[in-house]
Amino acid sequence: MEEGIIPGAGVVLALVSTELDKFQNTNSNGKIAIQLFRNALQLPIRAIIPPLRLGSWIVVQWLLHYPDDPVNGYDLHEGRCVDMIKSRIFDPLKSIIGELDEIRSYGLNSLLF
Repeated sequence: MEEGIIPGAGVVLALVSTELDKFQNTNSNGKIAIQLFRNALQLPIRAIIPPLRLGSWIVVQWLLHYPDDPVNGYDLHEGRCVDMIKSRIFDPLKSIIGELDEIRSYGLNSLLF
């Protein structure tokens, strides 16, 4: 792979969304933009995790609050949370960069129009 690989792109993007909490924006448009970015970053992991008895929201929250836990992702084929590295679930870094660029582009367009 050109740029490399990363375990579980959906989890990585969701973890990036937690960094948005560091932005203190009092402007209502800024708050809306931050929430849009947060939702867009969490969308891939929410789409991967099917509706469960506990709900995908609970699994996503667990993954976000315990990022250093060795069980740090969701294996769709196994239907359970797993260690992404041991399970050999990797995504190209190039795809994550592309998704971030799409999210940025969508966010800017939604604020302009």
